[in-house]
Amino acid sequence: MRLIRSNRCDARENLVAEALLLDDENRDEPVVFIYRNEPAVVIGKNQNPWRECAVSRLDKRGVRLARRITGGGAVYHDTGNLNIALIVPRMRYRRDDVLQSWVRGLAGLGLTVALAGTTSLAVEGRKISGQAFCYRRDRVLHHGTLLWQADLESLREALIPDIQDVETRAVASVPMPVENLAARGHASAELEGAVVASLASSWGEPREEAPDIFNHADFPRRIAEAGSWEWLFGATPDFCFNDRGAIVHVHRGEVVKVEGDSAAFKAGQRLDARTWAM
Repeated sequence: MRLIRSNRCDARENLVAEALLLDDENRDEPVVFIYRNEPAVVIGKNQNPWRECAVSRLDKRGVRLARRITGGGAVYHDTGNLNIALIVPRMRYRRDDVLQSWVRGLAGLGLTVALAGTTSLAVEGRKISGQAFCYRRDRVLHHGTLLWQADLESLREALIPDIQDVETRAVASVPMPVENLAARGHASAELEGAVVASLASSWGEPREEAPDIFNHADFPRRIAEAGSWEWLFGATPDFCFNDRGAIVHVHRGEVVKVEGDSAAFKAGQRLDARTWAM
């Protein structure tokens, strides 16, 4: 099993690195990719950013917005949050087996971890990890967060949505109380080691490699896409919302129809991070 530790702390860069590792058709060996990010809100592939977080206020708080290629809900990242990605052959992948690897690894540290919903892990009802996955051709990316010493106040503030009265088929996050594992006396390296060792029992002994993926020839283009309006906002599933009595219909991030009178929105308008800025 290849083990790669990122030397970057930019959420978009690390998400692009994950995607490039997933797309590497020349390597069938399982990969574990470990990284931390500077403050960021990372939304799922099929989510509405304005419904999930304070998009219009993120820049002022020094928080970056990123969209990932996996599904699931919105999560807050900072350097107190550990991210562990597993990339494996599709034929050998079983979601529940990977989740149980995390549970067994953390149980070895004396933590009683339970599945919360279908893809989150919790200790005594408090979420410590959110997990998501992406199938692409013959490989699968399964990644998860691990709250160690995140700024929980910033987490809560960042995940206050810009708009709440939304009609959409976009995937909604399921709020849960959260907890840092540092509060239970666990060090970051200890938690990482426990999860990696448990994954290794199924996927092979880890062999650490340099993070050469950031030198990939396609990296600059993929980074530009990851920061583009088309990906961050234009990839949003269709939705509509009430603007003081007017119903605003949005298709792929652009207003297509306004029913009623609205002083703020008109057909053809692109929505972005400044739309609901105060």
